[in-house]
Parts: sequence; structure tokens; C-alpha cells
Amino acid sequence: AHGFVLLNKRADQNDAAALFRLGTIYAGGEMGVTIDKPRAAALFGRAAALGDVSSKIQLALMLLDGTAIPADAPRAVKLLQSAAGTGDVWSTTILAGLYTKGDKVPADGSAALDLLKPLVAKGVAAAITAMGDVFAVGATPIAKDPGRAQAIFEQAVALGDIGAKSRLGTILTNGVNPAADVTRGLRLLEDVADAGDAWTLIQIGNLHAAGKVVP
Repeated sequence: AHGFVLLNKRADQNDAAALFRLGTIYAGGEMGVTIDKPRAAALFGRAAALGDVSSKIQLALMLLDGTAIPADAPRAVKLLQSAAGTGDVWSTTILAGLYTKGDKVPADGSAALDLLKPLVAKGVAAAITAMGDVFAVGATPIAKDPGRAQAIFEQAVALGDIGAKSRLGTILTNGVNPAADVTRGLRLLEDVADAGDAWTLIQIGNLHAAGKVVP
């Protein structure tokens, strides 16, 4: 309780870190407070205006979701662009993902690649995986290229990226391009499941049920 009081005092003084922490408290109902996501969004908004990158991302996600507060994709994109401009990995991959899927914004594979290339050059695994997604999906104007996508996922797998293991494991067990390597694919998916991904457990179960995996 004392910590909560101190946070509020610091927030009243426009302390960005305190505003962000209060936002997470109200978003998750921590410290015994009632969940109040609109209040959390307002706190994130104040911190974002002070330049807090984490608050920009959290507010952008809420604006994209449009459940707790009215959806506003253009504002969300601006917040993500601002956060990505600092070199932040998470905001960059979120924004690249929107452009890749054409989700809430027009699909633009070139914009996604331009965002990701600086991080890929630094060997950031999450960005490499996101780049693989661009070629796996074929985001306009980038042509779909499953072979190139797989090669890129291999790079991210070598760096231990869980998302890349999931994607490559799915490719290998499906055997669409290139030929199936179910044994390796299953091993990759098991790594993902061991990391706590429940959907992958179902995926592995389906492989067994389909007879693709011999016990």
C-alpha cells in the first residue's frame, strides 16, 4: 500500500516511470486495485507524452485492440513508429507484423522490411523471424517465397528464437516446401511446447493423431 501511495505521488509529478507502472497496475488489477483499463490507457497516454517507450507500446496495443478504449489504428501506428524510432525491438516487430499481415493498416511488405533490416543487421533474432514472415506470407509488393522464408527462419532458430522454431517446425512437419523432415520438425515444436506454448502441444497431438509421428 505504501508503494502504491508513493507511485501516485510520483505520477502526480509527471514521473513517466511511475505513470507506466500505475498503468500496468490498473491494467492487470495488481496491488488489490480493481481492473480499470480506460484509466490504465490514460496513464499510459500521459507517460507516452513524456517519451516513455513502454507506455507508447502498451497504449498502441490497446488502441489496436479497441476493447477497453475506442480503436484508433492511425494513432497506434504513430505511437509504434515513435517507439520503433528509438531502436526498440518489440515495437518494431509489432509494426512490421501489421504491415506484413495487412492488419489494421494496408499490407506493405517493403515497409516491413525497411523497419526490420537495421535490427536484422545486428543479429536480433525476433527481427529475423519477422523478416521471414514477410516472405512466408508474401506481403505486397514482396512476392511469397517459402524457400527464402525457411532459410531466414533457420537463421533465427540458430539464435534460439522460439517463434522461428514454431514456424520452421510447422514447415518441416507439413513438408510443403521443401520435403518433410518430421523428426527435426517435431523436435523444434517440442522445444516450443517446453517453453509453455499450449497451442503447440495441440499441434504435436494432431501430428500423432494423423500418423505423421511414430511413437
